[in-house]
Amino acid sequence: MTDEGLDALVVRAPDNVLYLTNFWGMKGYEAVVFPREGEPVLICLEASAEDATRDAWTDDVRFLRGYVDDDPRPPTARTLELLCTLLGRRLGDHVPPASPDWHTLMSELVRELQRELP
Repeated sequence: MTDEGLDALVVRAPDNVLYLTNFWGMKGYEAVVFPREGEPVLICLEASAEDATRDAWTDDVRFLRGYVDDDPRPPTARTLELLCTLLGRRLGDHVPPASPDWHTLMSELVRELQRELP
């Protein structure tokens, strides 16, 4: 990652999450962050806590709730929010909070990160 100038690798595709962590998630809301320095972090639904603890080789597992009574956003938005927290970024106000489209949310995060690059 150093040679490529990357601070972290963020993986979201379920088959890649499985390959890199030995954890098969539920519904594709999972992600894993591999920082250049430090330990990788797996993000998954609370409902998968037992499976993640048993199967994943990552020691750091963060859980998110699939559905929250007072938060109408889809789980993918909460995954993205947790990713931003882990990456030390704030999710901009311009990101549509109720968008069910993971790709729209990730595209906005990438654009936001690119604006911060030299």
